[in-house]
Amino acid sequence: MLPSLALIVAAFRKFMFIRDVASLFDMRQYSLTHFESIFDNPLTMRSIYNAVEVGVITAVVGGALAFAIGYTIHRTRVSGRGAIDLISTLPVAIPGLVVGVAYLWAWIGVPGGLYGTIWILALAFIARFMPDTVKALSTSFLQIHRELEEAAWVCGKGVLGTIRTIVLPLARPGVLASMTLLFVLAIRELGSSLFLYTSNTMVMSVLLLDYYEGGNIGKTAAFSLVQTVLLGVLIGGANWLSRGSAQGNVARTG
Repeated sequence: MLPSLALIVAAFRKFMFIRDVASLFDMRQYSLTHFESIFDNPLTMRSIYNAVEVGVITAVVGGALAFAIGYTIHRTRVSGRGAIDLISTLPVAIPGLVVGVAYLWAWIGVPGGLYGTIWILALAFIARFMPDTVKALSTSFLQIHRELEEAAWVCGKGVLGTIRTIVLPLARPGVLASMTLLFVLAIRELGSSLFLYTSNTMVMSVLLLDYYEGGNIGKTAAFSLVQTVLLGVLIGGANWLSRGSAQGNVARTG
């Protein structure tokens, strides 16, 4: 709680010098100067838009890929499931900086490739956080009884029909939670972004570091609060959707 309070004070205080305890509560020393300053910078809105865009792409594409991997590992008898599980877990041992460098050298020499676009950031984030997403989805798959799928197969449903009518509705809260996790991690990720962003694809974490390295503590704190509020709104909305879908599933079951 104390670091959050310090961040709020730094974001709203005109000057960081605090002479005594009384000056800390002097409201004349507080204003919206730092917020006005960051939003006067055209890079601020561009970085927010880029961060949200790459977060949505990462959440949707990464969530779909994690669902496919998790279903293959936990709900099928395909040979090589153990290898798929191991490969999907390996990125957890690779630092974000290494992932960024790897994607940089993989795509920088490819003509007409992904380097310099939002998509290379999204792909790097998906690879970076796939282990977290697959493990988050694993509990949802393990809670679904296999008899439900077998009953659907007896009724003539194929694999895709069973996933659409049985597995996906029951696993929806877990899927939404994993997609939210991907979005949050993508918004926060700095290591991979440092090697892959351009002037047109700068994201919030990179601009935040730029403010800090420039010695703009007030702007850094203010932009940190903007990022925190954005993520808080997203997490609150995702929790509301998950709660609604869970209640809908219970109602349909009853």
